Amino acid sequence: MRLASQMVALRALQRFREALFQAPGREMEMRQLWRESLTAGCYARLLASELMLDGPLLTGAALLHRLGEVLALRALTHAEFNAGQRLPDAVLSEVTAAQSEPLATRAMAHWSISDALRALLLKWRSEDMWSSDDPAARHLALAQLLAFEHVHVGRSTPGVVETAFDQARLPLSLLDLLRGAQPSIDALLLRAAPRMGTIALVQ
Repeated sequence: MRLASQMVALRALQRFREALFQAPGREMEMRQLWRESLTAGCYARLLASELMLDGPLLTGAALLHRLGEVLALRALTHAEFNAGQRLPDAVLSEVTAAQSEPLATRAMAHWSISDALRALLLKWRSEDMWSSDDPAARHLALAQLLAFEHVHVGRSTPGVVETAFDQARLPLSLLDLLRGAQPSIDALLLRAAPRMGTIALVQ
């Protein structure tokens, strides 16, 4: 039964990825966004479980926390295809950063997502999380920081996650527990978000 439920969950993630995280010609960039989003979702679910928070809400927000960048990359790859030329990476990054906020805001206004999820995502994108009065927004920011540290090994500023946990008034023992889950998260990434050059184990 457990194996069957795991396969159902993996196929659901695969369908979610296929519906949103697709950018022909920019597979590497989109794959990285998917890995970050999925990793953030894992940490959000763990945080929710340990702190007795709304798990589906926090996990859903974490999976969509790079929505603006995903939509901007999809639009730009479409433009590249029509123009028949590839933008330099520096220009791609600049345009993606400039367009991510309006695209995310527009999408959330029209998509059929819950009011709570929409409000959390908008708050996360627009506020200073550490001064926010919404614990869910702070916990979403923590999940994002942990995901960045996990996916971009060696690029995270040393001590930034520890400082964030301190600002959120959470014990470092919880951070140790979350980091202890890294092998399980890596196993999920191997199945649902493999690196370029490897084959997904869920079809």
